[in-house]
Amino acid sequence: MIKLQPIFSDHALFLHSSSLTLRGITDSATVTALLSLNGAQIATTSAQVNRDGVFEATFSTPAASFDSYEITVSTENESVVLHDILFGELWLASGQSNMEMANKAQIEHPEYLDSLQGKNLRFFFQRRNPGGHTGIYPYEPDYTMEGQWVTMDNRALLLAVSACATAFSNKLYTLLNSVEGSTIPVGFVNSSVGGTLIEPWLPRAAYENNKEISDYLHAMNRYPDVSSWNTKGDGNYQQTSCMFNQLIAPHIGSRFRGIIWYQGESNCGSEFSKRIYAKLLKALRESYKEIFAASSDEVFPIISSMIYPWTYGADGETNVGYLNKAFSDLAEESPAEYPFIPICDLKPVWAVHLSNHPIHPIHKYPLGERMGLICANSLYGRAVRNVQKLPPMLKRCVRRGNALRLTFSYVGSGLYIKGRNIRGMYVCGENGVYTPAKCDIISKNSLLVYAPGVKKPVHVAYAVSSYEVETNLFAGEFPVAPFGTQLGDTSKPMNIQLKPWLNTENDSEFICNFSATLYDVYRQPIFHASEGSTVCFDTDFSLTGRSVRVHGNTPNKLGVYVLAHRYNAIDLYNYSALNASFMNTAGLSASLLFHYAEKDGVAITVSVPGERKEELAGGWTNYSFVLDKLPKGTVKKMEFSFRLESNPLPYVNIDNIWLSEK
Repeated sequence: MIKLQPIFSDHALFLHSSSLTLRGITDSATVTALLSLNGAQIATTSAQVNRDGVFEATFSTPAASFDSYEITVSTENESVVLHDILFGELWLASGQSNMEMANKAQIEHPEYLDSLQGKNLRFFFQRRNPGGHTGIYPYEPDYTMEGQWVTMDNRALLLAVSACATAFSNKLYTLLNSVEGSTIPVGFVNSSVGGTLIEPWLPRAAYENNKEISDYLHAMNRYPDVSSWNTKGDGNYQQTSCMFNQLIAPHIGSRFRGIIWYQGESNCGSEFSKRIYAKLLKALRESYKEIFAASSDEVFPIISSMIYPWTYGADGETNVGYLNKAFSDLAEESPAEYPFIPICDLKPVWAVHLSNHPIHPIHKYPLGERMGLICANSLYGRAVRNVQKLPPMLKRCVRRGNALRLTFSYVGSGLYIKGRNIRGMYVCGENGVYTPAKCDIISKNSLLVYAPGVKKPVHVAYAVSSYEVETNLFAGEFPVAPFGTQLGDTSKPMNIQLKPWLNTENDSEFICNFSATLYDVYRQPIFHASEGSTVCFDTDFSLTGRSVRVHGNTPNKLGVYVLAHRYNAIDLYNYSALNASFMNTAGLSASLLFHYAEKDGVAITVSVPGERKEELAGGWTNYSFVLDKLPKGTVKKMEFSFRLESNPLPYVNIDNIWLSEK
């Protein structure tokens, strides 16, 4: 009887120019392994079987090619033959649900999978614990979890493997074989499970000799204890090391070039967890390198995806910013070993056909392709035009008068903004209240950031809010990585309210309305017409490229309002004034109405009059609304209310809205 670990099976792809240790069990005393090509012997090795019946037979692997090999494992009584074996570049794909998300969840998967036909790509599909979250997980490494290698003509299984890893492998395959004469197969082994923390993926060696991580696990009640193992109910799958023991250990004996990693959502909500995440990820990579790297002196990278925005925690918090900082911090420390990709610029298109859960955006193909680009350039030296070895990262921040000058590294062909106005950039003064900011690109690698109402900016933040989607600052091939100069100060937590209505280029926003049974996260209008009014956007008459045009049935009363929601609190009591430019102001009186949540059944509205300030060209006038006496409280909506006396034209255009700090 010969039983090999599941990864050693037909259609496998193993790392070339390395070593391969065939691991299995048998009731014989010795085992022989033979590698052959077209009937010719290439390599042979033999191994003794230990008293537990386990054998490990190791031989050197040939150079990469499209040649199809056979491996024969024999005892004196029987033999097992592995057919159609390739040697090329092999990667481990791991993480939680966004790495696990399969090709079938991608809208464009039929055409994409068609494009893979005929390519020498191989993917290992691994089975999952049949008990799910409450299943029985091994306390020690177990090597028996089943799986199957997938070729590009096995459509059924191809639909079930990781979309991100598929796109990564395909992109890498294309770039590696773009050189004439190259024949390099590419593949991945997918071991990922939705909802998992990073802790279940840690091997015991990652924390047994690391006091800081060991103390953290004890503090979080996550240190493995054999006496209480598998007693957590639906938390069994979160036991530290359980995923390594069940899903990673079966691959021991094979070698990987590195890891692609998409995980962190489950670690994002815990204050303690998010701040130690970099150390956990570093321990994971170092442990996996010791087990799976071709040699100890080779670079063994973990290519990570940053975490996509979602409502991690309370209103306005920036947990996702703290966790994403772990990826960029590690990249600055060891660029070759911790490359990463930002993804907050991608459109938030949810998997509507997969319960519409907003934590699962379905842009996994562009995500995987970015991983492939970074990998080809940083690890393999396949320089691609305008592609950096790392995404652009903030290098330095210096105040220049009422602005902050930011300098970036890894800018490729230079900084640029997609669209007219920057999105997701904020500054704050000494009071720590963040305001949406503007920026001017002043060189290939630097820009000035400012907010008209913040005289002495202290901190700057970009794309760190947990619901900041579709940010648009780029350099070279990649989006600029999220950053926040206050993120390193753990004594002062950041809170950012989005205020998309400050930029009249925005016409809609994503709103989170969800319950235990329904996720309703779609675009909704930012600007709503008051009773008797209509609202549209005007690109003909504008100061910034587009204004909000409010039209009323009569000049006596017209208006427009914006609604508060999670991550968009109308907290204007934190500011001294709201300023705006209006057009058609002859005889205009303007007020800001703040509609507060009911208290004891009574609705409260506070009116703040507008003061005419400065005449501008083109019929525009600046107005200011002083907010010093605005009471604190929960504002449900803020309304611009207008009256036009002795003016027959019943409309007002609104543009250039900004806040003055308190």
